Amino acid sequence: MRLKLLTSMLSFSCSRNFATGRDAQHRVWCILSWGRPFVFDHALFDATRPDTTVVQVKSWWAFDAHTASGSVRIWNPALDQMGAAWGTKQAELDQLPGGDAGALARGGEIQRYTWTHGRGRAPGATGAS
Repeated sequence: MRLKLLTSMLSFSCSRNFATGRDAQHRVWCILSWGRPFVFDHALFDATRPDTTVVQVKSWWAFDAHTASGSVRIWNPALDQMGAAWGTKQAELDQLPGGDAGALARGGEIQRYTWTHGRGRAPGATGAS
């Protein structure tokens, strides 16, 4: 199976429960459910400066993003405000016709509902250097 995305992905990191990706625009993708990836759109990752340009992503018990300046941002997308936003979006997508991710697989490709977790304070994100 292939996850159908409309952007060029540079890297992925997978853990037991989820995956993180980095695309050609240095955006950070969180994949907690196949067929429902989302972009973590925040000023911490806007690629306008070395400390906001993601060069590597990693998945483990949490997610982390390494920047060009050497900073590391760590967050768990299933917790706090981001987890609440994710749960709300999943419930919304479940109500769509064919909203079940299993029903989205067609011809060897997993169709996707992409969405963006909005700008503002980084819910659940912490910085480390």
